[in-house]
Amino acid sequence: MIIDNLSNSTRDVVKRIERISNTRITFYEGDVTVEAEVRVRHMNEAHDFVGVIHFAGYKVVGESVQQPVMY
Repeated sequence: MIIDNLSNSTRDVVKRIERISNTRITFYEGDVTVEAEVRVRHMNEAHDFVGVIHFAGYKVVGESVQQPVMY
């Protein structure tokens, strides 16, 4: 399962991952920084859920200074 808010990517990425891995991926548009959204909306649907690995994050130093709440 992939959860992505698409702030820095597109849905096409999921299609490319599926092609490379030869695996069907369940995709949800959402924000993993919103715990309640992940817990209620996604974990309850994934009965074999084990954990969360957050591979992407905001990483621009200047932007983090300008918008600290976002980070």
